Amino acid sequence: MPRARRRDFAAGSTRSPIADPPRGYRLVEQSVHLRPIDEAELRRVATTWELKRRAGFRVPPTPPRAGQDVVITAGFAGVRFTEPAHVVWADADGFGYETRPGHPLHGEESFLVRSHPDGGLVFTLRSLSRSGGGLWALALPAVRVIQHRVVRRYLRVAIDASR
Repeated sequence: MPRARRRDFAAGSTRSPIADPPRGYRLVEQSVHLRPIDEAELRRVATTWELKRRAGFRVPPTPPRAGQDVVITAGFAGVRFTEPAHVVWADADGFGYETRPGHPLHGEESFLVRSHPDGGLVFTLRSLSRSGGGLWALALPAVRVIQHRVVRRYLRVAIDASR
């Protein structure tokens, strides 16, 4: 597994709302309020690699756990690439991971499910990212388009899991 890159923010930063992202990083934060029929299923999907699997990724067979190094595989337009990552936190509310060299983006991403006062649940995905460097810097505009599509997939998976 490639070693960590220099970090411009604290590990686990995407676990909470971010008011002021570090310079050069793009913040993506999307939430959806859900009234799940099966709360346990929504939590299972959103707090494990199942969310990413249903969004089209090849993921590790074991649940995320803090300190775990993983390689996620993704594809777009018939081209497959690897996404090395390191899980920085994992608990009953979700998990977050930082990317490693070789990933198209440098940063951190998290998935959380929290109770809402009205009895529903809120699924939130949050990421801080910039170019992964090297050739990925040249592909950044295309990577951002893909990132936008993947965010929509994550939200769709959470909505579907709540039904």
